[in-house]
Amino acid sequence: MDAIINNMDDIFIHMKSLPRRMPATLPVVSIGYLPAKRDRIQREFGTVNFSIILSGHGFYRLGNKEFRVQAPAVLMQWPGVFLDYGPEPSGSGWEELFLIYDAGIMDVLASWGLCPAEKPMWPLRDSREVRKRAGELIECMRASPDEHGMADRMDRMCELLILESRRGEEKGPADDAGKAVMAIRDHVAARLGQHHDFDALAKRHGLSSSTFRRRWAAHYETPPHHYLLRLRIREATRLLVESSLTVGEIAARVGFDDPLYFSRRFTSETGMTATEYRRRTQVHMTRGEGNKRN
Repeated sequence: MDAIINNMDDIFIHMKSLPRRMPATLPVVSIGYLPAKRDRIQREFGTVNFSIILSGHGFYRLGNKEFRVQAPAVLMQWPGVFLDYGPEPSGSGWEELFLIYDAGIMDVLASWGLCPAEKPMWPLRDSREVRKRAGELIECMRASPDEHGMADRMDRMCELLILESRRGEEKGPADDAGKAVMAIRDHVAARLGQHHDFDALAKRHGLSSSTFRRRWAAHYETPPHHYLLRLRIREATRLLVESSLTVGEIAARVGFDDPLYFSRRFTSETGMTATEYRRRTQVHMTRGEGNKRN
């Protein structure tokens, strides 16, 4: 069917041409799934879009504001505004499910309390339900969207995805214990090359170990040490692309005493060795520069 483009694992479905028996409040124009999106987007849109970032990290720039994107999160795009966003570092990718609507839904979104100019993106605290709904939608996309009644179902699945994303929105710290957890997170993020004892940090901020871990779990899906590991690997990917440091030097820079352990963890987190990651991103960047010159 012409409405479906399936390129390897990428899927794009143009929904506007599909018949509806019971039209929804928000009929979807198009849906796309990109398991490893690498492109940087710099443009204005004529539609209203929701980009659900399921894995990966990057940036989102709106005028003079810049937001750091750490999956899981939702980005919005809307008509007449120049936006600049994409995965980071250059050459890396993120997993994105995007929903595209006609510009006319802005009034409906406003009635729901969704004003993109005030809140163009939001991180998700508890993404389990969103991931479940996204998985169901992707399965429908892989199946037969043109089947009788399927377009109606997918419209409502997309609407439910938006609802669940707002229900799972990351909450700010509401009390002193929550603020202490955020302070500990910021402390370790600013000192990736140092050793961190989370129990000692919790005590320094007036929390017992059990309280700290319970309150941390309320904000983040991964335990403190795994959260720190991901930050270190993310910084390592940046250094692999942007510096000429050796893999061993990068390992030490981001807090690994043992280069072999760093190599194992890097491969486990990214699916490739650090050397291969550097080679692939450099090839990608070289091709991108060549395309620009052409």
